[in-house]
Amino acid sequence: LDMPYYYTWVMPVFHDETSGDYYFGMVHKTYGVAVWNSGTRRWRYLRTETDREAELNTYDIFKDGNGVIWVATGGRGLWYVDRKNNVLKPFSPPDKHHPALWNGTVYKIFEDSRKNLWIGTGRYGLACMDSSRRQVIYYENIPGDTATLMAGTHFRTIEEDRYGRIWIGCHTGFCIFDPSSGKFSRNIARKVYETGIKPGDTYSIVKDTAGDMWMTVTGQGLVRVAEKKKGEFRFKVF
Repeated sequence: LDMPYYYTWVMPVFHDETSGDYYFGMVHKTYGVAVWNSGTRRWRYLRTETDREAELNTYDIFKDGNGVIWVATGGRGLWYVDRKNNVLKPFSPPDKHHPALWNGTVYKIFEDSRKNLWIGTGRYGLACMDSSRRQVIYYENIPGDTATLMAGTHFRTIEEDRYGRIWIGCHTGFCIFDPSSGKFSRNIARKVYETGIKPGDTYSIVKDTAGDMWMTVTGQGLVRVAEKKKGEFRFKVF
């Protein structure tokens, strides 16, 4: 495909199977999201509803269970697609807390099996909205409290494992949130690091069809974590 819009590089690509639309998020000297429809084989360009002359660096595009397509941006917060009007609209958070989070860099959008929407940010930890998107919980590191979110920035990856735990990766490593206790843990991370992998930028975490967890650690390769029985782990580095 020859994209008819200026861009430096493409970051996220999302395929909406319902509509046949392919969404292309771009970075550097770009001002919108390019969309190509596989049925009509035509392009359209989604611009922001406000501040159209400001760059729009897109880091993630995600469709939730309600059919809303979300767009995570660098320095411009969280947006969603208004498909009727063919425009990107800024998300209005359900409270007035943490304005820097909502107006800053968002790297990752993820919906768990409980329909909660998780937001991974550049500098302000995590936000988790309930299924109604009307209530939000903020997770940040509290120094000395290992039951809180790990210290770090660039929360680029979020995934749910077969036991309903939420895995979170950032530039300093990864940790796991247990919804049943409401606490974070570094226990599985410590087991991974005992294999010789060093804590580092965990850029991606993905669950495969067998339920195994895969993660990339910058400069150290690909790690598979298998946990067929809860609490019993097998690790392999590729």
